[in-house]
Amino acid sequence: MSRFGNRVVVVTGASSGIGRATALRLARDGATVALVALDDEDLELAAEDCRATGSTALAIPADVTDPAQVEAAYDQAETLGPVKAAFSNAGISVVAPALSMSDDVWLRQVQVNLTGSFLVAREAARRMIPHGGGSIVLTGSELGILGQAGLAGYTATKGGVLSMTRVLAAEWAQYAIRVNSISPGVTDTPMLATEFATAADPARARADTEATVALGRIAKPDEIAAVVAFLLSDDASYVTGSNVVADGGRTSCFPADTSA
Repeated sequence: MSRFGNRVVVVTGASSGIGRATALRLARDGATVALVALDDEDLELAAEDCRATGSTALAIPADVTDPAQVEAAYDQAETLGPVKAAFSNAGISVVAPALSMSDDVWLRQVQVNLTGSFLVAREAARRMIPHGGGSIVLTGSELGILGQAGLAGYTATKGGVLSMTRVLAAEWAQYAIRVNSISPGVTDTPMLATEFATAADPARARADTEATVALGRIAKPDEIAAVVAFLLSDDASYVTGSNVVADGGRTSCFPADTSA
């Protein structure tokens, strides 16, 4: 039997990066996947990749900051069956010094990363309760644990996601709903590529970043997707309220000094 047995899983931010990789991993593991993202051609292409595995997949355009659109997205997902799992992954990052960051830039990050995560999780729980529970994973970040200059908005929202995960896990355990978060480290996604592209020396920026990771490399989206799939599955049936850090050791240990 497949790991997910055709259970319906909602994935937001599913058109690229970690979201897309996770949707594909879930499809390969036998899930029926509802892919949610802003409306663009990449969303349908991601859904087509999932269908190519033999699983059912539905592309659902929606803005996670709009409660009505989130509710409508779950309505569409439920045409595939009861929603038993959800991965809230939509997010944005804007590099801006705190002193000069505009109110709009701050608020947009809060709306997408924090409010969006709450709306997606809350609607998932509302759909899961009548069907005996389920599993929810929210996307945090290693920068919800560390600080990084220029990312006050992003780090604040990701720290909020980690705190919210613990509260939702406590509140919803009575409904057999598990809530966990994953905190990826630097991962080869379009967001990271954009960050490197704006550096004075992109190749040097990448090398410098890799040098801060104990494993000495940047993660592949598939590696993060594997952890999310575990947390969403019954293999993690006794895991809730946890934050799994998948950062190659960056927040917990220094890289070995090989210069000696």
